[in-house]
Amino acid sequence: MTIEPADLSGRPGPVYRALADALSDAIAEGRLAPGARLPPQRDLAFRLDVTVGTVGRAYELLAQRGLVRGEVGRGTYVLGQIRSIELPPSGPTAPGSEGLIDLTANFPAPIPAQARLGELLPTGESAVDVLADLLRYPEVVGAARHRAEAAAWLAHLGLSADPERLILTNGTESGLAAALLALARPGDCILAEALCYGGLRNLAARLGQHLEPVAMDEQGIVPEALAAAARHTGARVLVTSLNLHNPTGLVVPPERREALVAVARAADLLLVEDDVYGPLVPDRPPGFATLAPERTLHLTSLSKFLAPGLRLGFLHGPERLVREVTAAQREISLGYAPLAAELFVRAHRAGVVAEALRQQRLELGERQRLAREILTGFALTGQPTALHVWLGLPEPWTSAEAALALARAGILLTPAERFFIGRGAAPRAVRISLSAAPTRTHLKSALQRIVATLAHAAGLREGSLV
Repeated sequence: MTIEPADLSGRPGPVYRALADALSDAIAEGRLAPGARLPPQRDLAFRLDVTVGTVGRAYELLAQRGLVRGEVGRGTYVLGQIRSIELPPSGPTAPGSEGLIDLTANFPAPIPAQARLGELLPTGESAVDVLADLLRYPEVVGAARHRAEAAAWLAHLGLSADPERLILTNGTESGLAAALLALARPGDCILAEALCYGGLRNLAARLGQHLEPVAMDEQGIVPEALAAAARHTGARVLVTSLNLHNPTGLVVPPERREALVAVARAADLLLVEDDVYGPLVPDRPPGFATLAPERTLHLTSLSKFLAPGLRLGFLHGPERLVREVTAAQREISLGYAPLAAELFVRAHRAGVVAEALRQQRLELGERQRLAREILTGFALTGQPTALHVWLGLPEPWTSAEAALALARAGILLTPAERFFIGRGAAPRAVRISLSAAPTRTHLKSALQRIVATLAHAAGLREGSLV
């Protein structure tokens, strides 16, 4: 089928949302069957006389609703048909919480320490000398004083870091891209959790690499499954997250970490430890960088507790791997952003970085408490200082159906399909980013709407879920 301009007429909201709603209806009514390929964005934009960006935003919204899945180089495909489920009538909204509430992105909750960053920027005559030094082409790995400060921060987090084996990157994702480029070739297999960060899937596809899912249980990757996957695929790289795993929120216990390291050594696997959420976990167990430093690249950043816009990440590892990643980073971006690193140095020395982490943990603790109070009775996985929770869905919901129904109710969240690289059906679950709500009032309103929507369609009353 095709979408015509008439399909968008009379629909409320911006054009991209009207287009997403029209395509959602086509999927719900069976006019777009599971497996159907959506029109290329440029072709549909020309037909509807809109920008390619408008079509791209519509497709992204459909993906957030769990209705489609984009495959790099192949297109965007319908995941499945959505049943028509009657929604409960809209109740009163909390003050200041009107309109769409987007709970799809994991970024820091607003905290007072963030406002102090502006005070630390160089001003006046002193700025001239500072900027002259920072606006040249950067050193690929980072200036020595910036790396030394980064090593001091990592030591505060419990990781013994050598500035000579440290690379500053443009955020964790940039470091992950450099690591994949350095450690694997097109056509190689990369091992990862069956539920993994969606950006990893996109990066691997761009690099022509294949992600092989490894089974998980309630403690993370299953060691026996990792050994079998390494043996059957010949893969030499595992990308994993041990702290506040995205999307399940798991913190892998010490015994499981040690078992996975034993498998990695036996199979001669290189470990890429994506620890972007690690700073949020107080008293966390030793990670792969401590347990197996000879084979681990450790990545983290400021993005999840201070400011993602700084685009500053830290990658540390053994000398031989760091050399390879340095060459890859040179190819990707020529290096890091010195201005961001200078602001980090000033913030770290002024105590702003540590204070921001403290404030973020406290704010997330309050948001997690609120989520557990309102979502009582649901299958909920989370941690006291996590940005998100993983919500298991009651019958008869699938994650795609829940995401669509909640989007129509004004709540955007992320269905399991966005993270699932395993075989078979994705889990019946959704990720709720608690930090994405601008205030706790907005979050409370959104969580109450989630309960009302899910319980109504299930024929259950709030509080009666098991």
